[in-house]
Amino acid sequence: PPPSAETVAKKRPRSEEDDDDEEDEHVDVHDDLKREVAFYDNALEGALLARENCEATGIPFTRPDDFFAEMVKSDDHMAKIKDRLIFETKRMEAVERRKSNKEQTVMAKERHAHRLAEKSKSKKAHMQSVDDWKK
Repeated sequence: PPPSAETVAKKRPRSEEDDDDEEDEHVDVHDDLKREVAFYDNALEGALLARENCEATGIPFTRPDDFFAEMVKSDDHMAKIKDRLIFETKRMEAVERRKSNKEQTVMAKERHAHRLAEKSKSKKAHMQSVDDWKK
């Protein structure tokens, strides 16, 4: 029977080399990665076969360019998510700003202490030279 637009079910034709490959492709059901790859490969192969079948029979399989699908989440929900992301971003920026300000304050204190030490050292050297000149 010719395929219809409602159901396009087609089994992959089996060949002798598939029977040979089947022994090599035995997938351990306890190996999650290999099992998922096998599912993926089967789904991909089925999708490609169905696409070829649709092309051969003239059944459209792509959406028109002006197709608008209904969103899974409402606009209100997405607005809440966006607001939360913005809030989190601002909070992270505030934390970084406070951290930066604290580092700058520490550096300013170190520079001030260094400046006072230099001033004290030059004053001491000046007083020493005055004492040496008096003698």
